[in-house]
Amino acid sequence: MPIATWEYRFKEVDGGTRVTEQWTDDRGGSRFGRWSRRLDRIFTGGLTFPELTARNINTTLARLKADMER
Repeated sequence: MPIATWEYRFKEVDGGTRVTEQWTDDRGGSRFGRWSRRLDRIFTGGLTFPELTARNINTTLARLKADMER
């Protein structure tokens, strides 16, 4: 059973490449999905898993940009 789907898109733009990262929560409405969403805040320090993931996506893209610009 998939838990999440990650997708990266690369598009050439003036002066470089635009990178887009997308995450989809695949846990759905199953019993597992409902149970795991209840535990999210415990394991993520108070955030929902989608909130934590959005923050991590921003961090990943910022680090990728910094590395590519060096």
